[in-house]
Amino acid sequence: MARLVLKKDDLKPIVTATLTDASGDAIDLSTSTGIKFIMKSPSSSTAKVDSSAAIITATDGTVSYTWTTGDTDTSGSYQAEFEVNWGSDVYQTYPAEGYMDIIINPDLGGSV
Repeated sequence: MARLVLKKDDLKPIVTATLTDASGDAIDLSTSTGIKFIMKSPSSSTAKVDSSAAIITATDGTVSYTWTTGDTDTSGSYQAEFEVNWGSDVYQTYPAEGYMDIIINPDLGGSV
């Protein structure tokens, strides 16, 4: 999964990913019952974001998370992942190895 860089308090770009297996093949999410996006600082035991995500194209494993106010209000380096619920309390996390890196840089202030 890629690295995403944005500025403090920005709500764009949204987080998008294609979930793949160890062979690099897209995961078919057609039978999943839900997905969530989880992001936390490596130095924290508490997630900064733990919210529902969206499936964009189930058969291609494409998912997204749209930031909400407060998600990006703290500058820093974060680790993120998507957790798929396959039903009956069966979960699978992507990426299985490592994390998506998210960097939130300070901004210079002001507003549009």
